[in-house]
Amino acid sequence: MLLAWSPLMAAGWQPVVQLACPDGALTIDARPYNRNEAGGSMLELRYRYRGQALDAVHFEGYYRNLDGYRLRDPARSYNFGLDLDTTGLSTFGDHERGDTLYLPPSLADAAEVRRLADCIADNRALLHARLRNTVIVSHSLLGLMRNTARPQMDGIARLIHAESPFLGIYQHTHLLLVLRDGRVMAHTDFTADSPADAVQIGRVEQVGKGRPTLRLKARYRLRGKLEEARYLFQWPHHRSGRALQDDYRIELEPEAKP
Repeated sequence: MLLAWSPLMAAGWQPVVQLACPDGALTIDARPYNRNEAGGSMLELRYRYRGQALDAVHFEGYYRNLDGYRLRDPARSYNFGLDLDTTGLSTFGDHERGDTLYLPPSLADAAEVRRLADCIADNRALLHARLRNTVIVSHSLLGLMRNTARPQMDGIARLIHAESPFLGIYQHTHLLLVLRDGRVMAHTDFTADSPADAVQIGRVEQVGKGRPTLRLKARYRLRGKLEEARYLFQWPHHRSGRALQDDYRIELEPEAKP
């Protein structure tokens, strides 16, 4: 529930494109957050199928650090032919960008997913045009500044018939992954030519009503460096800019005495 105006929650959802697919509409809309004085902002993209929000992950935005979590079963994964940068390196070529969408089996059977995949493929040109060129507008509190942004995507990269492995991805000096299986992982976010490291630092639990609870180690080591979990509280969500503590209650486990 929106209780008060915040600069992180600007204008609300604005339409990008809607596809009239055989079993229901696939709708993409966006809302701005983190407006800046230069007149721009960041955008949160939302994908809905038949009114249900779908989880989305921009895998290539994390080099290859999340590749191990991506389902590769060809019977349940549809690739839409974008020229993605899968090198995992800091390259600056003319590659395309797109999110991977997850459609849970509880929402659609295999035949319906195939029809949706065909609909996405048939509308590739429309998706490219709208995701590249749609202008999302927001204004400052007093309406004195107009901020604009574009989604800067080229289409949808993949459709996967499964639950997303992630409940949340947060990023600052490294990645914090809240996984559907209950684990909370700290993961490096370096390019593929640097050694990766990951460590479990806690678990997520649903205790009563309201936000889930993260039970985290107060300190942990990643690539040999001692990190303190108290600095994670304000880390931003990878798609919305919300802080970790906005999405979860956080409890730090006391360190064991030597």
